[in-house]
Formats: sequence, C-alpha cells, structure tokens
Amino acid sequence: MLDIVRLFSPPVLLLFFFPASASSCARHQALRGFFSPVFLGGLFTFYPLNFFTCFIYSLASLTVQFFVEGIMMSSIFTPRGARCHSTAPRHPASARALSLSLLLGLSPLAGITPAALAAPEHPAQPAQVAPAHADPEQATPASPAAAQEDADEATSSLPKVDESRHPEMEGFKVSPETLNISRGGTVTLTTPPLSAEFRQNYEFYEFSLVDRGSSYFKAAYARIDGYAYFGYLFDRDPNPKQMVENPDGSYTFFLNIGPYIIEANEGTLFDVILTYHKKGHREDSWPSEFRFVARAPINVVQDPKPTETTYIFSVPAIDDPWKDTTLTIEGFHILTSGSREGKDGPALLAFYEVDPKTGKIVGEPEFTTRIPYPASRSGERVYFLNWHFKTSITIPGGTLKPGKVYKIGFYGKDRPEDENYPGELLNDVADFIPVRSLNKESASPEMFLKATTVSPYDEENILPVRAVGLKKQPGVSYRFSVQHVDEQGHLTGQKTLVQEIAAESIHDGTMDEKLTISGAPLNYDGSYRLFLEKVTAGKDGTVESVEQLTSKDLQLQFTKNKEVNAAWAWFKRRQVLPEFSDSGRNSYMTRRDVTVALYRLAGSPRVELPATSPYGDITPDDPDYAAYIWARQKGITFGWADGNFHPEMNMHNYSTAAFLYRYQRSRGMMSPGLPTAAPQSRNGSLPGSDESEVSANPWVLDLEEGSAFWRESRWAVQQRIWGYTRGWEHERFFMETTSVYDLALMLYRMEHGGSHLK
Repeated sequence: MLDIVRLFSPPVLLLFFFPASASSCARHQALRGFFSPVFLGGLFTFYPLNFFTCFIYSLASLTVQFFVEGIMMSSIFTPRGARCHSTAPRHPASARALSLSLLLGLSPLAGITPAALAAPEHPAQPAQVAPAHADPEQATPASPAAAQEDADEATSSLPKVDESRHPEMEGFKVSPETLNISRGGTVTLTTPPLSAEFRQNYEFYEFSLVDRGSSYFKAAYARIDGYAYFGYLFDRDPNPKQMVENPDGSYTFFLNIGPYIIEANEGTLFDVILTYHKKGHREDSWPSEFRFVARAPINVVQDPKPTETTYIFSVPAIDDPWKDTTLTIEGFHILTSGSREGKDGPALLAFYEVDPKTGKIVGEPEFTTRIPYPASRSGERVYFLNWHFKTSITIPGGTLKPGKVYKIGFYGKDRPEDENYPGELLNDVADFIPVRSLNKESASPEMFLKATTVSPYDEENILPVRAVGLKKQPGVSYRFSVQHVDEQGHLTGQKTLVQEIAAESIHDGTMDEKLTISGAPLNYDGSYRLFLEKVTAGKDGTVESVEQLTSKDLQLQFTKNKEVNAAWAWFKRRQVLPEFSDSGRNSYMTRRDVTVALYRLAGSPRVELPATSPYGDITPDDPDYAAYIWARQKGITFGWADGNFHPEMNMHNYSTAAFLYRYQRSRGMMSPGLPTAAPQSRNGSLPGSDESEVSANPWVLDLEEGSAFWRESRWAVQQRIWGYTRGWEHERFFMETTSVYDLALMLYRMEHGGSHLK
C-alpha cells in the first residue's frame, strides 16, 4: 500500500496538471519524457522500493513507453500542418541500455556504456551555403573556410527548425545572390503565384533577414526599423513601396538594409525568411500551426573593417565660418563606449582648438553635439554598431575661427568637466578639416551666437557673441543691447543690458565678447532681442545717433528643472532649513520642519513665550519652542485635538498647502475667506478666467470636494504654488509625505508670485 501511495506522490501528480494551453508538441515531449525509463527509474531511486516492486515498475515503464509512442504517432497529438520533433540527436543504444538496467534493478546510469553513447547511425546534416562571389579587393566572404566547406552540399540543405511550411510558398526567388552588409542594399523576394484560396485564408506577416537556421517565432513587439535586433532584421508593415502584387498572382517584397547596421563576425551565415499567418489570429499568440514560413539562404560579404579611427567629411574645408555650416560626418573604427546619460547614450562629439606649436589640445571644447548610440533589443547599447557612425551636424556661425587648427573626438561615459587638462579623456581623436575665411573687415557687420536662449531662473546667462565687419572710424563706436519684445513682436522699450565694445578689442574687423545677462530682471512672457548698434558721437561728445546694424532673437527658456534648481538654490541661500543638505533633498518633512521653515522665512520674529507650554508633548526648553508658539499665535497651527503638537509626524502635501495658506493670511496677503466652489476641470483656460478658475491643463486639483484641506489645496492651485501637470510630471496633493525638495519649491513659488511654467 505504501508503494501505491508513493506512486501518486506530488511528482507523479504533476502530470495531471500539465497546462492545457501548452502546445501539442510540448505535451508530446512531456508525456514521452514522463513515461520514459529514465524518468521512472529516477522516481524509484528517489522513492526506494523493494526489488520485486522495482522489477514490476520497470516492466510497466517499458509497456507504457511503447503505448505513449504509439499515441504520439497518431493524429490526436499532431495537428494538421504542425511539425514536432526533437532537435537533439537520438541514441537508441543508450535508451536500450537504460531500459535493461531498470529491468535488472540497477541505477539508471549503471547501464550506460561508451558504446551506448556513440553517435547515431544517421547524424544530422550541417547547414550549407554556396560560396560568396565578390571582388576580393573590395569585399570578403563572411568566412572563406566556411564558404568552401558549404560548397560541397546543395544550398537546399537547411537546418531543421520548428516552423510550418506550405507548398505554395516554396521556391521563391531572392536577389541579389550576394549582399554586402557593409554597404547595405535592397533584398528582393518574389513568391511563386499564390492561389486565390491561399490569399483568402492567409496574409503577409513578415519578410526577414535572420541568422542561419534561427527559429523565427518571436514577440510581436520586436520591431526595430532598420537595426539588427535579436540577430535579425525585418519588415512587418507592407505598403506599396514594400510589397507589390504581380499580374501572375505572385508577390514581390523589398527589404531595405542600410549600411553598417548588421553586426556579423566573419563566418556568420544568413537566411531570408517569408512568413504568412492565418487571418483572424492575434500576432502575439500565433503558434506554429497558424503560420507558414519559407526560407532560403543568402550569401553575404563585408568590407574589411578599418583598424584605426577615420573620419570622412562631406566638405573639404569650411570656407565661411561666420555662417552656419551644415556637414555630414562619417566615422570608422570608433571605439568610444559608455554613457552617463542613459542606457542607450548618447556619446558626445567634441571639437577642440589645437596649439599649432605643440600640437596639443587647448581650452574648452569649441563645439559639442550629442550622438546617440543605436538602440539594441533592450535599449541598452552603449557603443556604435560595427564601430561606425554617420550623422549630420550644423556648426553655428562664428563658432570656429579662421586659420585655427582643430581636432575632433568622442567622449563616452566621461565629459570635459571630468578632465584634469583639456582633451585628457577624449577618444577616437583625429584632425578636423581646415577652417578658412576671407578678410571680414570689408564685409557688412554681422553677429554670431553660440546660444540663443536666456532664462529668468538663472542668476547669470552667459552669451558668447562674435561680431564681424566692424570698421574703425573716428567718432564711431559699437555696443550690444538686449531689449524686451512683447508677444506681438514689438519692442517694449525695456533694456536689460547695454554693453560698450572697446575699440582695442576689435581686430581685423572682428571682436569676441561674453555678455552676462542677469536672470532676475527678465520677464516671463514675450522674448528678447540682441542688437549690434553703431553709435555716432556729436561735436560735443554726446550721442548723436544710434544705428541698429543687426540683431538676433533670444528665446525665453523656463522649464520645470530650471525652476526646481532655482528654488533649491534660493532655499539654501535663505537658510530656510540649513540642516538639510543636498543629499537630503528627498527627506520627509515633519510638522516641526514646516513650522520652523515658515518661522525662519518670516525672519524669526521675537515671540512672547509662555512659561507653560500649551502642548503636552512640547516643553519650554525645546529649541524650536518659539517657532511653535509663533505658529499658534499666527493661526497657522494649533496642534492636534489631543492637546499635543506631534512635531515628529510627517506632513502631507495638502496639509503643507494648508500651512502655507494660513501663513499668507497672517501676513495680510489675502482675504480671510477660502474658495467655496469645487474646482472644475476644463481645457484651454487658466485660473481666474471666465470659463474656469482652475485649469485642467496644465493645472489640476486631484482632491474631491469635502476631502481634507481641499479648499486650501485649491488655493495653492489658483496661486500656482502646487499642482503643475505636464506630460509625466504631475504634482499631486494626495501624496503621503512632503519632501524637503517639494517644500522648497512651494515656498519659492509662494515668495515669487507663483510658478510661471506654462
């Protein structure tokens, strides 16, 4: 009886719980393996039985094995169109030895002999491919040895993979016979004429270039639009340019393969695959019986890979660096890798000036641009495919100086600010093209900027500017001026900056200057304009006339990140909570922290302190006792109903909003009343408009009417103190805690008239 119980122990009962959703092929393999002598022998080893019982079970195992094999060969477990076979070679001798060992009551491994482990009588045939035909001086086959070996067998000898075939899809034509994967090209496939019945029941799914012999049933989301992905490259969205129906009922497909987008070591072989699926099935759940696949080999060659860094530029030189220059740069053997800005890059391309006497890089980078790495299957590629990249860049006019020598290179995970000396961490360095220019002293005055934005959140906006075509004349001087422009494009008369150009700084009609524009005086609406002005003096030395020679528009830049950084800098400068360092930005704020912050923001005023504390958990000798009493006197907080202050309790965003509201009310900054109506979320309006007092985009309030502090929270939204929403950014009120970072931002907005983000 014990032996019978052991037979139905959990390992055996797993058979009855084999998923019904599993494919027939999987059920076939599982049942065959379950009733195999090896598996049953293992059970008896794990659950020891007496010799007689073991003999009976071993005999039963052989009987069951033959029974299962008979069932599996029937149509019950093999659906029409499906192919199920093991990819591993079979060793009949080994199986017989194992069965005999079990009959004799031996351990399963005891019957395995060297003869039993010998290769089967009919070994599997390896994949074969015809040799590539290409000019050996221009391209080489992926593997000469492999190509010669493959030439001894027919190209139709393809590896067996778990995929279903259809006779109408066999015999398609592929061109070209050989593809240079270094240069790319278009692979064309033409099917045989497809019957009306086939076209009615099946539709195109994918045209692919894959590693030789790879199984090709994969997730539907695996699309890459031109880059090698999981070892293959494919197209799933047919359009008239990608799929053409021919008069005879055949179809022609086109797969455009760009240069250097396939990573392949020498010896890598490829197949072309065409996949159709049965209409009406989800693409992420199609098993093999609902797909038909046809494959054929394709020969590939590739150019010899460079062994040193080389750059190719679309122009031989820059003849007019005073104007914006757009050029294409292609790099080979670019080994730069890594990035500090994300899983898939970017790398940083940089231009440096070179000292012609020493040949060393000097100063800061004259120009930088971010070059993203091509994404891999998980977006985690931090190197260039095939050590190659190609990009188009625009160098702003005035960035490079005529007659100077420059070098080009890459930064990966490092950046210029990490260096001890210029170019220390620069990789893949090479010479840049010559930069030349005509004499600009006779040209018309022009002005060039490296940056065209200013931000009111920045304490200082630095604008490097270059002016050319300046003529030295008696009684004539030049200057820069920055003036405000309203939303209609008209000058308002507000000048943010007026800076004279010293005559001695002008050389050959050219001068370089750095303009420092303070962010505080800048408006948050409209824009600004930088003028190059010519000033003519009168006889008495006074200004006779001002001529605006040229101008450049400056755009206002204010983002959430800039606002947050400005808020944190202000928070630290005001010493609101100096005990929280930069490393503690995400620390949770308690009732003590918010109370003390408001007290210090008010200037830490003197307070008549009672000898007896009004709170049961606060004593007069508490270092923050004055802040607690001040907050009580100002009506900011009276503690909890239990008579305690609970200084250690965390603050919610809505309770923090309530503290700020009462603080502003104590300063006379608002009427004593609170908003009475619930916020209405409507698009296209801002707080205070006729349509809606609270905007749904970008300002929202995610508290229901009647919830705790919903009126105070609504006030915070109306005053633009909290509630900003844009894209993934959403300042919520129902968060369980307020961080010191959030508190700094709320206080900054409160003290600066609310947020100006749009």
